[in-house]
Amino acid sequence: MKITPIDFKKRRVSMLSNLYIFLARGDLVIDPTKFPALVSAFQRYCVDLANLKIVGKYDFYKVPPPHRLWIWEEDVEKAKDDLGLVE
Repeated sequence: MKITPIDFKKRRVSMLSNLYIFLARGDLVIDPTKFPALVSAFQRYCVDLANLKIVGKYDFYKVPPPHRLWIWEEDVEKAKDDLGLVE
């Protein structure tokens, strides 16, 4: 069976969607020594600039890329005060 680029893209998107679901539910345990890039990828919160809503670490795909603002976890409370963000 020959896999076309479109098939590959659909399969990759499906795998990433499943990974995000596992991470959000806490079902997936990742060894940080084996996958440091994956672990470090989910350390920031995404904010939807269209409505100033904090969408969290894992729901960023619901926000169009031009409307995304990334905030470090330790800065969320200050950003709420300074920017008027809501959860």
